[in-house]
Amino acid sequence: MKVNGEAFKKARQELRKDHTRGVVGQPAIGSQEWLATKTGLSVRLIQRLEKGEASVATVDKVSPFLKINGREFIEGFGKNFVIPDAKGYIDLRPAVSPRSDPGAFPHSAMMLTVDPLELECKADEFDSYFLREITAKLVCDTINIDLEWAYEVDISPKGENWLPIKNDVRSLKILTPAVFFQSIMFKQTSRKFLSWSEFVEKIEASNDNLLKLELKINFENFYKILHIGLCIELLKENLSNGRKKYKCQWPYRTQLRVKSMTWMNT
Repeated sequence: MKVNGEAFKKARQELRKDHTRGVVGQPAIGSQEWLATKTGLSVRLIQRLEKGEASVATVDKVSPFLKINGREFIEGFGKNFVIPDAKGYIDLRPAVSPRSDPGAFPHSAMMLTVDPLELECKADEFDSYFLREITAKLVCDTINIDLEWAYEVDISPKGENWLPIKNDVRSLKILTPAVFFQSIMFKQTSRKFLSWSEFVEKIEASNDNLLKLELKINFENFYKILHIGLCIELLKENLSNGRKKYKCQWPYRTQLRVKSMTWMNT
């Protein structure tokens, strides 16, 4: 089984720093020999652990002596206890508010919000999970965009208001058991971004049935994938209605309800 061997090695070496003076005739505290003696394991098993290979039994035996929760460093451990979902809206709009700058908004970057993203985190062996980042990919026959999480936002039920930013997103600690429930806005990663007007044109030129959104949700030692399919015909209809509503060449935004989506997680 794969583990983060460097994490175990670092924890052992930290103990050694705190106990520079040993007892004559006994292994130095924090040495591989000391850990082997304390756990009843062989030095060879300790070496394998620090090279990234170990059983759950080995991890559980060394963890109390290293003063860590070793299971956190098992590759993929906990993956089956996190369930992502999206039950509300996918919101697509320009980065610049049409009301604040009517001339600039068509040329500003297309932004995407998952409203909300839901992560059910069951307790299992952990009291918390570290959510490191979320990336996204938006693809159809005319579009291929990479995005990254940017902000936690507040979004009104009908999407009538702009999106007040609550927090810049970095990494999050989610205590368990818990459900993370928050609207997340994504921005494009490329410097040469796809503008809102270009996005609208490419959707209207598409011959695909679905605009595919893939979310990659990265935790400490594993990731989850959430696939969402957005109906392009419904997108076209919404964009056309937006032109009529705002009497403008470019619609201000579009939102799709969950009933217009298909999704699965892996």
